[in-house]
Amino acid sequence: MIMNINLNTSDPNVIGEYLRDQFWPRKHKLDTGCYNNFDYAEDVYHIYEMKVDDYIFHYAKKKIGDLVYECRWMWDGDGELTFYLPDRSVLVNNDCKKDYTWRWMV
Repeated sequence: MIMNINLNTSDPNVIGEYLRDQFWPRKHKLDTGCYNNFDYAEDVYHIYEMKVDDYIFHYAKKKIGDLVYECRWMWDGDGELTFYLPDRSVLVNNDCKKDYTWRWMV
């Protein structure tokens, strides 16, 4: 996996939370993006929304350094947040209330 951010880890929880904070900056200590804070950072571009059954999926992108990261999220009470990294790696959290359920998709 190639990342233009220096986190010195491949831990999905560390990388997922870093990216979440880049897309949804914390205004208060307990803010969690895509859970109780849905306000994107100023440099995040909302691309589009897609309705699938009863759910609305939101797509956005952000440039970090020289690379563009994309995300998809939806809220159903638990929420799902997916990041698409520039090297085509995919990082998913199926319960946005938690910061420890990130996993790499193969």
